[in-house]
Amino acid sequence: MGDALNTSSSTASLSLNNSAVWTGKSVDMTSLNISNSSQWNVTGDSNAETITLNNALVNFQSSSVNDVKNITTNSLSGNNGTIKFNTVLNEGDSNSVTDKVIVNGDATGSYKININQIGGNGALTVNDGIKLASISGQDSTSIALSKPVVAGAYEYLAYNGGQSGNGWYLRSTLEPTPETNPTPNPTPTPTSKPSYNPSVPGYVIAHT
Repeated sequence: MGDALNTSSSTASLSLNNSAVWTGKSVDMTSLNISNSSQWNVTGDSNAETITLNNALVNFQSSSVNDVKNITTNSLSGNNGTIKFNTVLNEGDSNSVTDKVIVNGDATGSYKININQIGGNGALTVNDGIKLASISGQDSTSIALSKPVVAGAYEYLAYNGGQSGNGWYLRSTLEPTPETNPTPNPTPTPTSKPSYNPSVPGYVIAHT
């Protein structure tokens, strides 16, 4: 299959079911429904008004830091969907290089995140880290990494939300847990701690 292009003002929908595989990009589609072990290999920047992903895979195709892509939609929903991102594992923030999902409305459902490292040696992330998805509306998604993401001395973890708004992020820091007893006044703001690669025990011991 090639690209799915809606060149008129009418509605245009595409459904993949029962292990179907589509390789191409979506342009101005009304809806994309991907389910039952099907797979969309994304070859270029794509958009659709709604995207539904149930027990299926969205696979950003890329092998280069110069070839990352965006998928833009007004609504994302699904259950047990997997999205494979190509990502440079660095400090993130303004230096982030990654495929991205942009949701201009609400996002619901549960998703697994698969990271393909296309660069970077691992670093302590700054601010929100590496943004994988931005969500402008309500975000009631749950996310989990499909496998550990490690680079150099750091392990990257997946988080919902950040200082800059709703979305999905990779950070090589552990979320702080404030102590409740005793309670000083004013209450100090807990600081994030690095998330080190557990396969580098000497480094972890030396820096804890």
